[in-house]
Amino acid sequence: IISIIGSYAMTRLRFPGRKFFKTSIIFSYMIPTAVLFVPMYVFVSKLGFYDNKYALLIIYPTTVVPYCCYMLMSYFKAIPYALEEAALIDGCTRLKSLWHIIIPIALPGIAVVATFAFTMSWNEYLYAMIMTTSGKQQTAVVAISSFKYADSAIWGRIMSASVVTSLPVTIIYIIAQGQLISGKSDGSVK
Repeated sequence: IISIIGSYAMTRLRFPGRKFFKTSIIFSYMIPTAVLFVPMYVFVSKLGFYDNKYALLIIYPTTVVPYCCYMLMSYFKAIPYALEEAALIDGCTRLKSLWHIIIPIALPGIAVVATFAFTMSWNEYLYAMIMTTSGKQQTAVVAISSFKYADSAIWGRIMSASVVTSLPVTIIYIIAQGQLISGKSDGSVK
């Protein structure tokens, strides 16, 4: 939702600092996630969320939103402005035109971005390993690594846990596939 609103604002609205925000999104790609471990750790610890899943609820959006904004910005640019302009002339507000015109047309792109964001968050290992140390708070991906020991691994458990862990991602891909197939002109018909 944050990515939809942010990318819509950066592609359709003219406001001071728009170019700065676009540039900062692109520059955020250049910062390796490993560089952010210490600041994120300090931030999460000060909030009292260390070794808690709330830490991941704070971290994952901050790492995923710039990617999603960038992808949606290019998708929103491809939607003709004339459709939104016609809605604005007919009396629609910006929010209504976003909700009734832009989002229905952009549903395939939004489905791709949502699938990408879910997959990135679900499969993320390093932050989950660092921020959740107790067994109860660990994510499924981190818990799978506990089946591997220094000199051996329980491969049967690792493989079966990997299959179970990949099921949510597979289900999301199946659900998103319907949106990917739908036409681009869904919201443009009056």
